[in-house]
Amino acid sequence: MAYSWLGQYEKAIDCLKQTLVIARELNNHHLEGITLGNLGYAYQDLGEYQAAFSAYQKSLVIARNSGDRLVESQTLNHLGEYYTSLGHYQQGIELLEQSLDIARDIGDRFGEGGVLRNLGNAYTSLGYLQEAINFYQQNLAITRGVGNRFEEGRTLGNLGIISRRLGQYEQSLEYYEQSLGIAREFGNPSGEANALGNMGVLYRYLGQYEQALDLYQQNLIINREINNRAGEGRALGNLGELLATQNHSELAIIFLKAGVDVWESIRGDIRGLDTDLEQAVVTDTVADDYRLLADLLLQQDRIIEAQRVLDLLKVQELDDYLDDVQRNAQTETGVEYWQPEADVLALYDDVLVAGAELQRLQARPPLSFLPRSRPAKPN
Repeated sequence: MAYSWLGQYEKAIDCLKQTLVIARELNNHHLEGITLGNLGYAYQDLGEYQAAFSAYQKSLVIARNSGDRLVESQTLNHLGEYYTSLGHYQQGIELLEQSLDIARDIGDRFGEGGVLRNLGNAYTSLGYLQEAINFYQQNLAITRGVGNRFEEGRTLGNLGIISRRLGQYEQSLEYYEQSLGIAREFGNPSGEANALGNMGVLYRYLGQYEQALDLYQQNLIINREINNRAGEGRALGNLGELLATQNHSELAIIFLKAGVDVWESIRGDIRGLDTDLEQAVVTDTVADDYRLLADLLLQQDRIIEAQRVLDLLKVQELDDYLDDVQRNAQTETGVEYWQPEADVLALYDDVLVAGAELQRLQARPPLSFLPRSRPAKPN
């Protein structure tokens, strides 16, 4: 899992595949089950959901057939996180609760801590914030007790999200900065990207757009470097939303289109696996990006493009948006760029790459933009 923590998912997958071959040659079911679970996790981080689901299912079958409760608990945890990440919260919670019961029964404290964090994530997504806080606090008690700093950093970031939603902005920033510090301490680019993106959301919400833009761009750079497609899609959507907030509609459209392209590539990867899951990747995760893009296009009377975006989303109320406009063959394809839009996006990518190279040559500046006293009010 070391390569996965470092964001080197392709290397992780190569190593895990080699380990899988050895485990099967040795007829070592325990090693085979663990390896398949870790392989699924690496695939999931890459946004390859079909391959991830297949690996998880194989791992679970092996664990149950061999009576390996540790692997069963770990795989149920992976599957629970998988379903909740796609918006299937109830199914995910049921799997996580099964995993938690087994982890506690066999005394797996490391596993118990991870499941508790994933349960907190699920309840956060459902809006049950106090329940989520309770799970996170249980997680921190365990992770600090066993010295699992990596897990601690992830949970601190999640507590930052809840604090922001509760309007506790300084507390939120403190959690994010702690999470960011741990991620950088362990050289964990995925955790670093998450912390930077979350901080960007906080600053955008507070109206501090320049800082938000800088953090979003750092987030995008890292997600592209580690080939985290879901992270890249979120980063592009965040940039588009920020630009729309600043009334830069044309630029917002470009970045939202780029984000939609990423999500459509992810949906294409899982097409045929499960229709509900395929739809959930978009409707329950980033549907607002699609709708914002469609709204901005409609404001500019670009009706056919808006229709195409909404067709991709499969919005039931399509006619409410478009009145009597009829569907056509063009709506069956993904979003398209006008040539000036493609040129701007290419130029931005060049600048971003150059900026990333420069950043490697410089020490990163402190990120405490938020005043410690009397934080700005949200708009």
